[in-house]
Amino acid sequence: MAFDAYCRLGKTTRFSLFMPLSLLEEAADTGYAVHVSTSGETIRAFRPDALAKYVEAFVSDAAWGEDDPGEWVRQVAERRIGSLPPPAKDGSGDIEIRPRSGMFAAFARLNYKPWFALAELVDNAVQSYIANRDRLLLAGASDPLTVDIHVDDDELSVTDRAGGIALPDFPRAFSPAMPPNDRSGLSEFGLGMKAAACWFAKEWSVRTSPVGEKVERTIFFDVPRITREGLDRLPIEARETRDDDHFTVITMRNLRVRLRGATLAKVKEHLASIYRLLIADGTLRIRVTSAGKSQELKYEPPKLLTAPFFKTPSGRAIHWRREINIEVDGRTVTGWVGILEHGRYSHAGFSVFRRRRLIEGSIGEAYRPRAIFGAHNTFASQRIVGELHVEGFDVTHTKDGIQWGDYEEDIAYELRIQLNTEEFPLIEQANGYRAKKEAEQLPSSFGQKAIDSTAAAIESDDFKAAVRESLPTQSRGLDEDAPSALRPAEAVFHERVMTLRLNGDEPCDLRLELVRDKASEWLVCGTGVIENREVFQVRLNLDHEFSVEHINNNERAVEPILRLAAAMALAERQARREGVKNAGAVLRGTNELLRRGLSSAPIESGGDDS
Repeated sequence: MAFDAYCRLGKTTRFSLFMPLSLLEEAADTGYAVHVSTSGETIRAFRPDALAKYVEAFVSDAAWGEDDPGEWVRQVAERRIGSLPPPAKDGSGDIEIRPRSGMFAAFARLNYKPWFALAELVDNAVQSYIANRDRLLLAGASDPLTVDIHVDDDELSVTDRAGGIALPDFPRAFSPAMPPNDRSGLSEFGLGMKAAACWFAKEWSVRTSPVGEKVERTIFFDVPRITREGLDRLPIEARETRDDDHFTVITMRNLRVRLRGATLAKVKEHLASIYRLLIADGTLRIRVTSAGKSQELKYEPPKLLTAPFFKTPSGRAIHWRREINIEVDGRTVTGWVGILEHGRYSHAGFSVFRRRRLIEGSIGEAYRPRAIFGAHNTFASQRIVGELHVEGFDVTHTKDGIQWGDYEEDIAYELRIQLNTEEFPLIEQANGYRAKKEAEQLPSSFGQKAIDSTAAAIESDDFKAAVRESLPTQSRGLDEDAPSALRPAEAVFHERVMTLRLNGDEPCDLRLELVRDKASEWLVCGTGVIENREVFQVRLNLDHEFSVEHINNNERAVEPILRLAAAMALAERQARREGVKNAGAVLRGTNELLRRGLSSAPIESGGDDS
C-alpha cells in the first residue's frame, strides 16, 4: 500500500498508481519506506501493520492550513520517528539514509544456515578476546577463550568471557550496519550479532560487563514491537558487579529456528570445522550444552594417503600432500592440498579460510573448482582435500562465501598447474589410484546390510512365485556335475539362512554367506542334506582378488553383486533340476576367468572410495 502526501493534484492525498519497485521491496522488508520523486512528490509505502506510522508521518508533514490537528501530534511523531522535512521544489536537498528500526525484522529473512548464524556470535567473542587480550591477561584471564552455547527448546544462549562491550561502543554494537573502526578482524560489517540474533529469535537480549569496569549492562530487543512501533531507542539496565567480571551473554527467546536432533549435530560438526585453526592453536574452546549434556567441540584433521604412484606400484611410498602459493594482482592464496587415505565425497574438497576463520567449504559443503575436481562423480571429487587461505578477497555479508570476482578461473588454473607437476602429479594420482582392502581390514559391519537386503529379496513372495513358476513339476534329479558338498563355516564373515519352497512343497534351506578365504574361488555353490532337508549354499569370497580390487573399497557395490551372485547360483541349481548337463560350467568358467586376469582390470566408478 502506498500514498503520496505531496502530490501534483493540489493537497489531495491519493493512491499512487506508479511507484518504484524498489520502494515496495524496501517497505516489504522494513515495514515502512519513503521515496522522493524528481518532481518533488513524496511517496510513502508501508505494510498494513505500519499504518499508524504512516498516519503519524502524514500528520506531521502534510500542509493542513486552518485544519491543523495540533502541534502536539507533530511532537509525538517527531519523538518516535524523527522529522522528515519536505524536499525543495526542484527536488534538491538532503535525504536521510540512516538504517531504520525495520531492518531488525528484515534480518529474519536472511539466507543463513544455523551454523553460520551462530558463527557470527562466536566471531564477535573471538574478536573481543583478541582486541582486549593484554587487558584480559592483566585481569587474570588465560587462554583459551571459552564460548558456551546452551540449547533449550525455546531458548538459545551464547556466553563468552572476552572483553565485553563498553558503553561507548553501544551505539555501534546495537545499531544495524555500523561497522567497527578496525575492520581487519572477524567483525567487519556491523551486522553479525544483530542479524544472527534476529534470524534466530523474535526476542533477544545482551547482558555484558566490560573488562575493567564494575558494571553490568543489559539491553532487550523485542523485534516485533521495535518494528511495529518504529522504536529507535531502547533502555539500558545497569547494575554494579565485581571488578573482575568480563563477559557477554546473548540470550535468544521465542525462537524462529530451533536446534534439535540432526540439525544440532550438524551445528556442532560445522562449528568445529569453521574454527578448527583457532581450536587447534589453543585460542578458542567451544562447548555446546543440550539436554543437560555438554560437549567440547573438536575437529579431527583428515588422514592423508601415503602410497606409491599408481603407475609404479612397486616404487617408493609418497605422502600425498603439497603446499601451494598463488599470487594474482596482489591477492594471495596459500595453504595445502592432499589426497585422502580413504576417499569420501562428504569429506573431500577445499576449505577456504580468511583471517583464520573458515568462510567456505565446511563439512559436506566443500569448495570444488571444476578445473581441479572435474565432474561430481570422479575419483578426484572423492579424494582431493585441502585448506586454502585467502588474502585480498572480500566475503559475503553472511560470511559464508568468498567473493572471487574475476579471479576464480585464474586461481583454479594456477592451482591445477601446481598440483599436477611431473615431479608430483597429485591430481593424476587422485584419479588413478585404487585403494585395496584385504578382507581382514574390513570393519565388522561390512556387508551386513547387503546380505540382509539380499536375503529379504529372496524371501519375498514375488521372488518365490517367480522361482516356482519357472521350476519343473517333477525334478529330474541332480546330474553328475552337481556342486560340491557344503563347505565348513570357519571363514564365514556374515551369513543368513532362509527356508524356501523351490519345488512344490519340498522345502530347501538357502544359506547365503560372505566369507574370507584366500584359497577359495570368488563364488562357490554347494549342496547337501541335513536332517532330510536339502541345504543349498551360496558363498561370496571377500578375500578373492576380484573382491579386493573392486568390492571391498566400496560397500555400496556389495549388495548388487551379492544379488547377482545369488541369482547365478540359484539359476545353476534350477538348470540341473531341469536336466541340463554340465550346468556348473558357467560358474566354473566365471571363477576361472576372474582368476586369470579379469580381477585386475581397472574399472572406473563414481562411488565413495571408502
